[in-house]
Parts: sequence; C-alpha cells; structure tokens
Amino acid sequence: MIAAAALLALAGPSAAVCRGAPPAPAAKYLADETAHRALRAELGIPMPTDPEHITIYTAGGHVGVAVQTSIVATRRPDGAWEVNAVERYKQAGNSTAATGSVPRLRTLSAADGNNLDSLLAMRAFWYEPPDGRAWPVPPPDLRRSELTIDVVTPMCSRRASVSERGPAPLLAEVLQLLTGT
Repeated sequence: MIAAAALLALAGPSAAVCRGAPPAPAAKYLADETAHRALRAELGIPMPTDPEHITIYTAGGHVGVAVQTSIVATRRPDGAWEVNAVERYKQAGNSTAATGSVPRLRTLSAADGNNLDSLLAMRAFWYEPPDGRAWPVPPPDLRRSELTIDVVTPMCSRRASVSERGPAPLLAEVLQLLTGT
C-alpha cells in the first residue's frame, strides 16, 4: 500500500484519473500505428512521434471510392494541441491510381485545447462505456466502415472502435474537437 501511494505521489494527480482502467493490448496499438505509418509513407508525410498523442484512423469508403484517413493530434512544447490530418482516395477497381490529400495542419484554439485537456483529466472519460448513442447522421468525415481512436497520455491510454451507433458521449466530444465536425 505504501509503495502504491509513493508511485501515485511520484506520478502526480493525473495518475489517479485512470488508475485501474483496462489498457488496450499493445499489439492492437502497433497494428494501427502501422496503418498510420503506411498511409503517411505512401503520401510522403512523416508520422508525428510525440509520446502524448491522440490518433484517429479510418478506412472504408462510399460510392466506389476507398478512403483512408490518418489524424494525429500532439501536444506542442508550448502546451497547445496540433492536429495533423491526411487522406488517401482510391477509385474502386483501379489498383494503381490513388490520390492523396494535402496535409491539413491546424492548432486548436486555447479554448478547444482547454476543453480537450479537461476531458482527458476526467476519470469518467477513461472509464466510459464503449457504446454511444445513435447518430442521426454521422459527421461527413466519419462516414467510414472503420474508425479507431487511440488516446495516449503519460499516465493513461484508451482505445475505442467507433460503430455505426457513434462514439460514447465524452469520446464524441474529443472527436468533435479534433475533426471540427
């Protein structure tokens, strides 16, 4: 008990926020990181490597077009959150031609960054049940067959796969802040 209290004191108050939260298997994180890296390598765009990050990966498509999206949010040294997004489109039946998007890079406003930090500081965020409320219409950027989000901080990690029902409420707020939808 004393050792646990000492570790908590060394780790700081944020460690108590997610203490005991079930971690996602490392193999799943690595598989998705590989997907992010492969997509970005094809487009000639490096993968951000900051230890504190939020990644969103989507793969799927609509109307004969396959779409892959990699969104990576990282904390800059000044504390602001920076969001780096890329997409690749590929026509169905065309195995060679693929079109990549111009990377979108933006910094969250101070208010949005504070909102994101507040969500990550909530114990409820790390223990939120995975199933969300049904979306009346999914946001345009999330109309994909597969969406995975990983949130990794120095003390906590969370993985969620978003279904057609939509994300859980707190996770939905994180997605809205990062995608602007």
